Amino acid sequence: MSEIPADRRYAKSHEWVFNSGDGVVTVGISDYAQESLGDITYVEVPAVGDHLAPVMCLGWSNP
Repeated sequence: MSEIPADRRYAKSHEWVFNSGDGVVTVGISDYAQESLGDITYVEVPAVGDHLAPVMCLGWSNP
């Protein structure tokens, strides 16, 4: 069974975010999503230092 840390915010679509409080936010996917997707072959994300506004697309992946 998967561990679900309480210090993250979760979406119904299995993504999560963790705000470390120092301006760094970590984004991930649940264990279930990792198992279901298989190998991810491509991920596109913003450049380091880019700022994102709420509801902006962070990136996409091609499983």
